[in-house]
Amino acid sequence: DINNRENAINAATADTGIIYIFSKWARASVFGQNLIYIGRDELPMKSGAGVMLGSESSFYVAEDTVFTFLRNGDKKITQSIGTSLFLGEIFSLSAGYKYDEMGLNNHYISAGIGLFSKAAGVELGYRQSIEDRNDFRLIGSIKIFME
Repeated sequence: DINNRENAINAATADTGIIYIFSKWARASVFGQNLIYIGRDELPMKSGAGVMLGSESSFYVAEDTVFTFLRNGDKKITQSIGTSLFLGEIFSLSAGYKYDEMGLNNHYISAGIGLFSKAAGVELGYRQSIEDRNDFRLIGSIKIFME
C-alpha cells in the first residue's frame, strides 16, 4: 500500500496536565502523555514536570524533565533549561540547553530572537547539537494575538 496503511495505528490514548501558579513569579507543571498504553513504540507513555521562575513579560528561567517509558521497560530522560529576556515589550532574546536520551544521547544548545506588537509576533530560533555539527534546526514562527 503506497500510504503504508498496514502500519497505521488505530488506537485511542489520553493526555493530561496541570499548571500551578504559585505567584506572579513562579509556576510549576506536571503532565502525562499517552496514558492509555497501546503497546506501540511510536506512542510511548511519557510523564514530566517543569518549573518557571520569573515573568513571561520581562525575564524568566524555565526547566523541564520528561520521562519516556519504552515498551521494553527502559526509561529515557529528556532535560531542558532555558531563559528568555524581553526588552520593551517588542523584542526578545532566548537561550537554552537540552539533553535528549531519546535520540542519540545528544546535547543541544539553542538561541532565538523575537519581535512583537500587541497584535502579532515573529520568532526565529536555532538549535545545534554539540556532538554533531550537521544536526541543527532553524525554526520560525508567527504568532497572532487575539483579545
